[in-house]
Amino acid sequence: MKKTLTNSFFRRTVFAALLSLLALSFCPLNAETKTPQITVLVESPKVFCERASRIMKTIRPDPSFEMKTAMMLAPFGYPFFEGVSGKTGVAVCAFFDSGNEPYIALACKASKNAAVVKNSENLKFKTSKIGEFFLIELSNPGGGNLDDYADSLMSALDSPVSRPIEIKIDPEFAKRFVESFMVSNPNHFAGKDVKRAGEILSKVDKILIRIDENGEAILADFKVSSKSLFKTERAPMEGIKFMPSDPDILFARNKQMGNFLAHFPGDGAIAAVFAGSKLRKFEAFHFEGSPEELFDMAVEKFTSEASVSAEFSIKKLSDFSECSEFVRKNPEFAGLKVIEAKCDGRFEYSAKAGNFALVADSAESIASMLDNAKAPRPKVPFELLLKVNSRIFGGASEAVLTAKTKKGNLFVEAEIPFDFASKTALLMGNFAKILKGAGK
Repeated sequence: MKKTLTNSFFRRTVFAALLSLLALSFCPLNAETKTPQITVLVESPKVFCERASRIMKTIRPDPSFEMKTAMMLAPFGYPFFEGVSGKTGVAVCAFFDSGNEPYIALACKASKNAAVVKNSENLKFKTSKIGEFFLIELSNPGGGNLDDYADSLMSALDSPVSRPIEIKIDPEFAKRFVESFMVSNPNHFAGKDVKRAGEILSKVDKILIRIDENGEAILADFKVSSKSLFKTERAPMEGIKFMPSDPDILFARNKQMGNFLAHFPGDGAIAAVFAGSKLRKFEAFHFEGSPEELFDMAVEKFTSEASVSAEFSIKKLSDFSECSEFVRKNPEFAGLKVIEAKCDGRFEYSAKAGNFALVADSAESIASMLDNAKAPRPKVPFELLLKVNSRIFGGASEAVLTAKTKKGNLFVEAEIPFDFASKTALLMGNFAKILKGAGK
């Protein structure tokens, strides 16, 4: 069994989980079908605009922008949308069947005197009436015919809407987008990452993004169907017990999900805590090898990471108390063997604890991880958990992604508050520091 102690979690998982999720609604790819690649369902246009206004105030609190939005929507009946049914909802579909620019059309139940109908006709938008419903062409870069899209638009309206706003994305379309995104970012994703992402996404049969009832967060649901991938019984998530109780970043998985992700085989967890300008890092992963094998792994890691001129040293400590004054005052840890490594001015400590290898940036952190494992904690009802707290850039919210299996299917859910999303650039700045070796 061979593993590498690296920061691949931050390089691959966080970028893939957050960047890909936030970018999914900008999918500029080709498709050869009349099936919509993106469908936006609105429970009520009036409710939609109220939510959208609240969201924009969170993301971009600019009165002039809100005024421009009102002026743009005025021809469609903003803000009350009289004549448009508030019960049937509105569907907007994007069809990427003629290049990078999509054909976009809207379907709604409305009276012939509704502002959205009359003004669409005045603006020379193509319209079509089917019973009490109107179809309106909003964008036609490839010369498409509105009637060719009628069945898909009417079918979209038949879908029940459980939130004020829902966005459905075709899984195959999303797969091509994510692969394209990863290929265009070779610094963060290797060829094997792209291949593995493609294998996973080829099993996805549901992608649904919603806005919560209060208009405060993005909710995303994914379903991966493959009994060949998830045929084993659910295993407990044990590595998380070593982690701090309230870290700024936490990624944990059980054995089944670890093997599924490939980059993180087996049960394990990684956490980060920002203390001013310093980063404290904690890692625990299932490891059946001996302390000597752990030492060999650490030597291999630091040998590969150290620059030619870097100061590099690594030693096995026969007594844990040699590491720090803190541990000297805690004799229960004295018999634990610890590896101390110094490379490019930074220290890293690792130790074997039961069937887990622990890695941290100080001996005190190793001791705290052992203490954490003793504290009672509620059972985690997931098989994968990713949490990022926005306090690392001055916010007060938390983005959460979870995954669990049931009857051969993998269900993934994510919740990203809008105030969190609006500060993504700052968040990525902190990740960049991690990738450059923060915590020196």
